Amino acid sequence: MRLSKYIYKHRLNADVLLIMNTLTGAVDLVEHKVAKILFNNRLLPMDDLDLETRTMLMSRGYLTEMKEEEYVRESLETYYASHPTLHFTICPTYKCNLTCPYCFQSGIHQDSPTLELTQINEMFQAMDQMVEKQPNAAVQFELFGGEPFLARNQSQVEYILQQAIHRNWPILSITNGTELNAYFPFLQEHSEHFHHMQITLDGPKEIHDQLRKYMDNSGSFDQICNNVNFLLEQHISVTVRINTGKDNVIYLPEMFELFERLQWTSSPDFSCQIAPINDNFNTGNVSGFQPEYELLEQLHSIFPDWEATRDRYKASLGYFMEKKLRILRKAIFDKDDDQYYFDLSGCSASKLHNLVFGADGLLYPCVETVGFPDYSIGSYLQGLQLNEEKWQRWNRDIVVNEKCSRCNLAPLCGGGCVLQGSSDGELKDFESNCNFTRQYLQTYLNLHRERLLEGYYQ
Repeated sequence: MRLSKYIYKHRLNADVLLIMNTLTGAVDLVEHKVAKILFNNRLLPMDDLDLETRTMLMSRGYLTEMKEEEYVRESLETYYASHPTLHFTICPTYKCNLTCPYCFQSGIHQDSPTLELTQINEMFQAMDQMVEKQPNAAVQFELFGGEPFLARNQSQVEYILQQAIHRNWPILSITNGTELNAYFPFLQEHSEHFHHMQITLDGPKEIHDQLRKYMDNSGSFDQICNNVNFLLEQHISVTVRINTGKDNVIYLPEMFELFERLQWTSSPDFSCQIAPINDNFNTGNVSGFQPEYELLEQLHSIFPDWEATRDRYKASLGYFMEKKLRILRKAIFDKDDDQYYFDLSGCSASKLHNLVFGADGLLYPCVETVGFPDYSIGSYLQGLQLNEEKWQRWNRDIVVNEKCSRCNLAPLCGGGCVLQGSSDGELKDFESNCNFTRQYLQTYLNLHRERLLEGYYQ
């Protein structure tokens, strides 16, 4: 019997310690005496603990005989073997009609080609070839860019969508939403095939129109709102993404009031996501970037009852933020979301089921790398050419990442973004990026200290 390597502890006051097993999901409050015995005596048995306490610690996974590293590896293999997927992301072009200051693609927009029909056919031949190799895999099909729904590319884009519909693949898309009106007849006719659209609004009108402008400096807010109205009328699921930096968080109350005024929050097909602006290329000069724990503090300052705010406005945090808080939210608020339940990897690119088909004819492991040839893992024109050795370098999880294998928080963060852990496209000098996970958890628990102690002393 030994102490689990995946225990996280946080002192609530002089007498009470919160302990959490990040692998089993157990969260408990224990008195100082128990904590002192646990963390000062790593060799068991612990004779100073009574039978009831020892039984509880064993049942919750704090004391274990399990070979945890083997369990994690086997669980990962079992999970991905039982959930085979292929996620194809298509970039018809890298061109975009907006000039957003934080865009990581800003350097590739205007020189981009647009896929021609012969190239589109070659792209689908490559996808079909991948499906033949994994016939049991569920396929997801996503449009990305640049801006995928530019009106000038309507014939090519609708041809792409028809090919996906013909294969009965559910369609997802990430779009700025400005020119969707050109596609209204097609979307209305085929609405059942469009499973989800993500569209960005970065604040109320006066703020959004400063950040997401057309080339002539005019704003895009009104047109986007009109297009979201149409999608919700067609019962196409929409997530409004709010790219949140340190300067526009204060406008969230006004945004949420707008969503209610437009009656979006009354729609079963609406949700919104507060997505922190990130710096995946580690440049240090992304406009508005701030660590996630600072964003968390801001949210709880603006919305004292953040959980009620989430429910009212159908809001969530960015994927990685939600993933790290999953266990604690369930323990504190009895809120759970099974989409985060057993994702022990850091991002979709690390699972080797995600292929991005660039407008330049190249294949990429994730949307953040698309358009940057150094990160390419192959090509699809004139036949599928996949560099398996280079793609395999993205196969990162908490077992193979050396830094993660020693970390008690590894099951929560999964090793983080693979791109952030690399210094170049070759991933030869890789080191897991923790992205302030420890500070993030500490911030969350400090924000809810009184609620936790109140429950303990009742």
